[in-house]
Amino acid sequence: MEHKRTVRLETDRLILRLFPLEQPGICGCRYIRPPERRLGENGQKGRPGKKEKMITYHIMTEPERELVCAWNYQGDYEIYNMPPYREQKEQGVGLGNPRCGSNYYAYYDGNKLVGFTNILEEPQEVFIGIGIDPDLCGQGYGQKILRLTREISKTLYPGKPLYLEVRSWNQRAVNCYKKAGFTVDGEAFEQATMLGTGSFLRMVCREL
Repeated sequence: MEHKRTVRLETDRLILRLFPLEQPGICGCRYIRPPERRLGENGQKGRPGKKEKMITYHIMTEPERELVCAWNYQGDYEIYNMPPYREQKEQGVGLGNPRCGSNYYAYYDGNKLVGFTNILEEPQEVFIGIGIDPDLCGQGYGQKILRLTREISKTLYPGKPLYLEVRSWNQRAVNCYKKAGFTVDGEAFEQATMLGTGSFLRMVCREL
């Protein structure tokens, strides 16, 4: 299958597509709000007598968009830091694209915003982007959120496989995605982004 490459804005474990506003329907006009769900550790209901972390989600609000755009990644992961939300909104791209509002979901552990996703329907597949609070990376939130994302996509776009793209050097993210049910599809490829050209891996999840 040939995949169209587009310019992208990256965040940690996230690639936000920057489609021009004049492209009709590119963000998927069909939208069905799924019920708010909760997910405990291991993707199961908590056992009696054992307190487990519960993840809840909802459509992302504007204050939440501003908050995640201010997340600050360090070291090699600085490349994932996003432009300010106000800038994205003025340009009508990424989290500021008014036509993509229902694509973004915020995920909470109690009262703490721990991550967000972009769920974008395409003709044959569903593109997934995911961002985790940099202070919480490596604590298992990526796997929990991706399991919920699979449920959301199955409700909204039944039968369509999921895919995502990740920088090939980011082994931490690759391992997270594998544990969440994604597999590497093909060889690494070069792709242009707002931050320059990089080597990426395409990963797919066909078992919904």
